[in-house]
Amino acid sequence: MSKVRLFGHSLLWIFTVSIAVLAVLVVGVRFVLTDVASYKNDLEVYLSQQLGGQVHLQDMSAKMDGFKPQLSLTGITLDELNKPAKTLSIGEIRVSFNPIGFITGHIVPSQIIIVNTSIKIKRFADGHVSIDGLSSDKKDENTSGDFSWLLEGEKFEVVNSQITWQDDMLDLPDVSLNSAHIIFQNNGQEHALKVTARLPEETGGEFVLAINLMGDVLSTNDWQAKGYF
Repeated sequence: MSKVRLFGHSLLWIFTVSIAVLAVLVVGVRFVLTDVASYKNDLEVYLSQQLGGQVHLQDMSAKMDGFKPQLSLTGITLDELNKPAKTLSIGEIRVSFNPIGFITGHIVPSQIIIVNTSIKIKRFADGHVSIDGLSSDKKDENTSGDFSWLLEGEKFEVVNSQITWQDDMLDLPDVSLNSAHIIFQNNGQEHALKVTARLPEETGGEFVLAINLMGDVLSTNDWQAKGYF
């Protein structure tokens, strides 16, 4: 057998095996996804422990988005245990995963999409920033910040939502942005943030913010950024 023919047979064999492995993987993932609703209570308990509040899920389902498994959580509410009046409500969260992670055991969301929510971001007098319902009112010097989890996935997106900015540091009136669309993407130490939203009716117009960051953004000075309004 000539080297060319041998190479062709080897290439065909590798391609066939790859297709077979992919097919088995997809079937296996689909089988797991069909039973995902039975884990709703377990997920509520886990999220409540991780977030330090009471998490409720109205419904949970899963499907394949192309070759990527996608988990859909709807009707989510988070009540802070020490402040019951602070409730974060989210219409839907879609979480996509890399199917290879199901083989390696490293199951980390590759994309998170939050749909139809109202987010209140507050900057305190000491300068630190938190999200009502998701982070503490007090600055923790032992952590890298409230938003380090944003750097763990490939893409984080907020769609059709309202954002309210409270600024106690400058003692400014609250600013609400409607129909907000936020995209945060990661590629190693390169990060991109884009925000588009409608300004309040009395102001009118559209708000657009784009920022590109490079480096270790969790450090104090080992990073740089460029942005525009």
